[in-house]
Amino acid sequence: MSWKVEGPASIPYSGVTRGLEGPKQFFATIGSTTDQISLDMAPFAAQGDNVVTAGRYQARVIATGRRFDVPLVHLFTIRNGKVVRYVNMSDSGTVAEAYAATAANA
Repeated sequence: MSWKVEGPASIPYSGVTRGLEGPKQFFATIGSTTDQISLDMAPFAAQGDNVVTAGRYQARVIATGRRFDVPLVHLFTIRNGKVVRYVNMSDSGTVAEAYAATAANA
């Protein structure tokens, strides 16, 4: 399985991982670095093995107290009932800014 989250390295859950550790690491990192999470995904479309869904992702970064509200797109490839590829795309600049520590909020 390929698990890819688009974004700069300053977003702790961004990057590409392979295997089942990818989703585990992704959700553990989101859970330990953000709270007040809201995810609203609709609509979705499927064609063959591919599924796409769009929506909004809102959260507060615990370390900085900064909030973000960004559009979000998930791309999945599913084979034999299992996710074999996942790509997460959002406004990574806004998310990275929320993670950035500054003198004002550090």
